[in-house]
Amino acid sequence: MARILLVDDDAELRNDLAIALELHGHTVVPAGSTEEARTQLAEKGPFALILLDITMPDEDGWVLLEEIRGGGNTVPVIFLTARGVLEDRVRGLRLGADDYVVKPFELDELLARIEANVRRHRPDEVYSVDGVIVNMDAKTVERDGVAVELSQREFGVLGALIEAGGEVRSRQQLLSMVWEMDFDPGTNVVDVVVMRLRRKLDVGGRHTIQTAVGKGYSVRAEKVEA
Repeated sequence: MARILLVDDDAELRNDLAIALELHGHTVVPAGSTEEARTQLAEKGPFALILLDITMPDEDGWVLLEEIRGGGNTVPVIFLTARGVLEDRVRGLRLGADDYVVKPFELDELLARIEANVRRHRPDEVYSVDGVIVNMDAKTVERDGVAVELSQREFGVLGALIEAGGEVRSRQQLLSMVWEMDFDPGTNVVDVVVMRLRRKLDVGGRHTIQTAVGKGYSVRAEKVEA
């Protein structure tokens, strides 16, 4: 979930929206003016997203957005405003806003727009597995700087093991997660895919996938910081 800076001079809306967003797992930092927003940005940033009203008591949201973008901050900004004319929408997007929502709005739509914008701006999750680089978002794998082609099932198994954080995943768990089978059909398909992964990834003494005899498989991965 995301840390959100909510900039709006309507105290009732600000409070109600903050409660609603927090009930959906977000953390909200409120600001009732552009000046307060500057303080929150300096003292409590970085934020995953900013919800910004245009009409504010000190100066309008256009000014704050220009400052944010002028300072090189690429945080996603959604204008949340009663000003819905086309001219304002176009101006907001041209100034660098990522989205534009007109009041009154539906909470479900706003939540979807927040999630979409945060997802687009989130750095890819990248892991190193004994020197093999796995990008979980782009679904790419590199070994010694060279791309390794994996099938959908192969990447699914590798990704499921990485997401387990070093814990063992059983064959049944992998069947459920990758093949969406809620029963064991008596096949060794998981073992076959693991064998193919090892052939592709285990070069130069690497051991990307560990076997827990009688239990399943695990992977020791380290997150690569962006």
